Amino acid sequence: MTPADAPSRLTDRAGLPLTGGSLALNFRAVSLLEGIRAAIAVAGTLAAGALLDQPQLALAALGALLACFTDPGGALPARLPPMLIFGVAGAICLGGFGLLDGASPLLAIPVAGLAIFCCSLARIYGQGGLLTGNLLAVTIVLALDMPTGSPVAALHAAFGFWAGAAEAAILTLALWRIRPFGPARAALADAALALAELARDLAEREADAGGETGFDLHARGHRRAVREAIERARAVTQ
Repeated sequence: MTPADAPSRLTDRAGLPLTGGSLALNFRAVSLLEGIRAAIAVAGTLAAGALLDQPQLALAALGALLACFTDPGGALPARLPPMLIFGVAGAICLGGFGLLDGASPLLAIPVAGLAIFCCSLARIYGQGGLLTGNLLAVTIVLALDMPTGSPVAALHAAFGFWAGAAEAAILTLALWRIRPFGPARAALADAALALAELARDLAEREADAGGETGFDLHARGHRRAVREAIERARAVTQ
């Protein structure tokens, strides 16, 4: 293997994003049943709102949708904290930033920027923290487009969002559990494949004349992917 063809190889094996600047699709992560489950949670809430003439239930549908996205999969102990934290924190963010935006948009924007920055730091808590932080940031942005005129209206919005998130948590964690050990098996397989690719290329690197440049390409391609694969496996199997 030469340094010239290293980047193309590093993106193919194990189905992982093995080059730092690329995006890769992992089709094993696609789940039709999980999509149907999320659609039922959202569509059921929207249908109830239409039948009861309660448009406020649209916020509950939003909470249910984002809560379904928060579910990292795997065993119950790994799934419960992110969904519960998101339900409560998302409701606080939606109501609080909606109220703040209604009172003073000039103040709401920098405060929201600081809050989104803090949400990005949730990455240190693993895959569940990453999902929760990203979706809380989405909730904050959406809240800035839904200003409320009074604390009562903000409380209603927050409660509706929390109710939708709670509905999604009950559906995904208790009523309709889809292959609870499937994500753990997939994460362990990804970690094993990434480590095998790393070991294979290290062995081939001994006979490579690319020198330091070739080793740098190898390091950029593998180290991050291997760390992330191991971290995903650790988070899912806890």
